[in-house]
Amino acid sequence: MKRLDLNMASLRRPDWLRFWGVAILFLGISLFLVWSGFDSLNHGGEPAMESKLEMQSLRETDKGFDAQMETINSEIQRLQQRWGSQVRFANTLINRKAHSFLQSLNELEKILSGSVYLQQLTVDQDRPQRLVMEVIAPSFSDLIQAYRQLSAFQLEVNSEVRDRNGQYRVSINLRIK
Repeated sequence: MKRLDLNMASLRRPDWLRFWGVAILFLGISLFLVWSGFDSLNHGGEPAMESKLEMQSLRETDKGFDAQMETINSEIQRLQQRWGSQVRFANTLINRKAHSFLQSLNELEKILSGSVYLQQLTVDQDRPQRLVMEVIAPSFSDLIQAYRQLSAFQLEVNSEVRDRNGQYRVSINLRIK
């Protein structure tokens, strides 16, 4: 038979060696963690020596920045005083011009569909509002659509020819406002 070893005492006798061993282990770990936390708080925020040198060189470079900006601003004001009237005159001439050819081309590009394109464009220097162009359309329905889109510009059709490929070549006069 097996012998049973039962402790019938009301309070069990503690193993003091194991208790102090575990307590010292936990106390050592907690002290190490507290010490490393304080160390990182005290020394972790300090930049490295390279960073310190870089920041110092940036501060030295920054010292002359305000003076440079003052000289640049004074130079800009001097140039504005010197050229301001001529720039205003040139801008007035640009605003008063009678016709913007680029604006006409932008309008023409917005109006024409993707399948209809320009083959040739001629602008009369004496009458820049008048555009003479040759348009190519792949089908008759695309050509009619282009006529509808261009009808707001006093459209005049000079010639309309169908080539060997089945495309329509049309010579048109437009008056763009």
